[in-house]
Amino acid sequence: MGYPYKIGLLIPAFLRGTGGAEKIAHEVAKIIIKNGHKATIICNPKLAKHVTLNLSREIEIIEVNINSDRGIREIKCEFDVIIGFAMSGFFKRILSISEIWNTPFIIQECTNPNRMIASIFINQQDGCKTLEDAFWIRQTVFSKASAIRLTAPAYESTVHPQYHSHTYPFYNSFEPSEPIVFRTLRKNIISVGGMKNSNKNGMVAAQSFARFAAGKQGWKFIQYGKNNFKKELRELRNIYPDVRLLDYGIEQNVDKIYNGAYGLVIPSYEEGLPNVVVEAFTYGIPCIGYSDCEGVNHLIKDNENGFLIDRKNPEAMVIALNNLADEEVRSRLSRNASKFARESFRKRDFEHNWMNVIQSALRQNSQNL
Repeated sequence: MGYPYKIGLLIPAFLRGTGGAEKIAHEVAKIIIKNGHKATIICNPKLAKHVTLNLSREIEIIEVNINSDRGIREIKCEFDVIIGFAMSGFFKRILSISEIWNTPFIIQECTNPNRMIASIFINQQDGCKTLEDAFWIRQTVFSKASAIRLTAPAYESTVHPQYHSHTYPFYNSFEPSEPIVFRTLRKNIISVGGMKNSNKNGMVAAQSFARFAAGKQGWKFIQYGKNNFKKELRELRNIYPDVRLLDYGIEQNVDKIYNGAYGLVIPSYEEGLPNVVVEAFTYGIPCIGYSDCEGVNHLIKDNENGFLIDRKNPEAMVIALNNLADEEVRSRLSRNASKFARESFRKRDFEHNWMNVIQSALRQNSQNL
């Protein structure tokens, strides 16, 4: 294997959205290039009307039906290693592509382990009939990987100890391209990506905000990202005509999203590691999420940098918003959120950790030749 190395990144929806997995794949590709290697992203073709990331020009993109063996075989690039971004329905497929290309792979899980196991079971991969079958399919894929990257330290316990030597659990990172200059704090409660699908559960955030803000002056709820619940949001506006429920759509300038926001709500049922919380904490924004949501509960510490609430209590989010409305409480949570971000989300650590993952995989492959 010659230097610079050619590294492929498999992420099916890369040209079809601007979600957390796509953002991290883009960041990893930029890290690869920054360290003198070549990065190629392999993904499904872009469809009309889809908004994509502002891509680095140095990154090569190959569009292909990523679930087609024929399409994969037609790609003539020879990679030293591939990185598979494992999401629902795209876990075992990474191993299949690795075998077709006879190329070692790194697996990056983009969701929490329980959700990945459930996805394997629901998709009946390899004919698994139970969640235990799905658990062992996941371990089998790990056994074939040259390296494993998980998005939270706590997830390492779900990997068989035999594979811990090449397992790398660490948080995602976020640093804006320009230094943060905090503007005047506004009474804006934001939801980022909450209206994407039912799992994100964004309408619960909007409904809770409406009950919280009724009769109060100056408060706004702002939804960012793709909105698949426009009808429901319109109906909620009709019920609460005096409450400001705004939809700003897709916005790639994170400074516009977070700078000056009062708080963020993330009522997701399931997450891997929510980048929106990483980003919000970097701006010192306290967050409200469910106490039983994996990923969310690894970042939010109740009454320390935000609030963790009981999803079974329909008034829990309203209560949390009322508590957050206290400026002294908000100030304390904000300081702790910023401190957590400084300690846990350093960009240089993220880059160093990813290069460790890649170099470890390359070393292991070299030893196996």
